[in-house]
Amino acid sequence: MNKKLKIVLTLLIIIIACFAVFFYYQKSKPASLANNAPAVTEQSIAGTYIGHLANDVYILSILSEQGESFTGTLDIKNFEKDSSTGTLSGTYKNGYLLADYTFQSEGTESVNWVAFKKVDGGFIRGSGNINPETKTQSIDLNKITFDSSVVYELSNTIVNSVTFSCDANKSIKAVFYKDRVIISLSDGRNMSLPQVLSGSGARYANFDESFVFWNKGDTAFVDEDNSTTYQNCTIKK
Repeated sequence: MNKKLKIVLTLLIIIIACFAVFFYYQKSKPASLANNAPAVTEQSIAGTYIGHLANDVYILSILSEQGESFTGTLDIKNFEKDSSTGTLSGTYKNGYLLADYTFQSEGTESVNWVAFKKVDGGFIRGSGNINPETKTQSIDLNKITFDSSVVYELSNTIVNSVTFSCDANKSIKAVFYKDRVIISLSDGRNMSLPQVLSGSGARYANFDESFVFWNKGDTAFVDEDNSTTYQNCTIKK
């Protein structure tokens, strides 16, 4: 083999070796950070959100999520107006929650829509224009006005939920949170009461303390304008 051919073969072997080393390095090195970066997903909205307006209580619960779809419940517990309770089925996307609301109010089932906007700490509810033909509101984000005065805030974990049986066939359903109780009275009234100072037991009252709910152990009673309206209440077994 002449000297020139040896040089050519040597160069060819070197080139082949370089390609082999290059491909081995490409195959064995870690993938780029961009390729391995986790997909950015929106934080879960599951939970219970509670809004308050005077003695009215609004409870929005997101029970399940599947992609942009969700299901939940919405309870509107008004102090002196008709209340409603029902289920939600809809979508959550780009900070907007839009859903059909199937609810019961005064013994009648109806279907309407609801719209909420995500804000720091919870949601605010929106309202839109009434369609003159169907007499219902229409989900059009450009026509929805969101009320920032009432924020549905993510609630703390429920501490306890019990029903008290009282004299005169009355009852109180109480859902206790860390610093608040939501009660439903057998006369149809619902309200959310913050915990206030008490010398004994747990005491919850409205802003002027004209309505006070007392709880100590398995017993409770209600004072309204210094008169006991729910008395000798004990936890229903």
